[in-house]
Amino acid sequence: ADQNRCMTSPRTAPTRLQLFGWGAALIGLTAPSYVLLAVLLTSIGLIPIWIGVPAALGLLALLRKFLNFHRRQAGWVLGAEVEQPYRSTAGMGMYRRLITMLRDQATWRDVAFLFVELVAGTALAATSIGMLLCGIGHITLATWWWALPADADVDLIGFLSVHSTASAIYVGVPVGILYIALWWWASPHL
Repeated sequence: ADQNRCMTSPRTAPTRLQLFGWGAALIGLTAPSYVLLAVLLTSIGLIPIWIGVPAALGLLALLRKFLNFHRRQAGWVLGAEVEQPYRSTAGMGMYRRLITMLRDQATWRDVAFLFVELVAGTALAATSIGMLLCGIGHITLATWWWALPADADVDLIGFLSVHSTASAIYVGVPVGILYIALWWWASPHL
């Protein structure tokens, strides 16, 4: 309970580096999210042959726990608690609980959120992470230019060409600073 309080209590906004870390964690959760969604939808399809009943119950419970984790993180970022909108299934038998969970609109909002999070959430997290890492890479380009082949010609942003250590400095550093400035401005909004 104390951990949840710390994650959802009003406080100052997270720092940009904390948001960077959360973006990296979201990218790391992409594969488990795909697996959860695929297995959940498969188990719901298997309900008519009964093997899907216990599988769907377990996976719906796992989906709720997984998305409650997302809600705690959203509460942490927003500085306000995000409520858990589920109907109670306490004291119900297995079939009644499954029917209640499947009729609950919150369940289908969770499934829809998972689809959106897998596409848009991953793209936005990758954009945030990519801007910072590209900025660092461009700024430090002159330090590792020596490792590239002698005839290397690198195009930054498609039209700025780097072909020597000197051009890595006078082209790479400003472009890197631009990327980091864009990341600094955009990261709280992504």
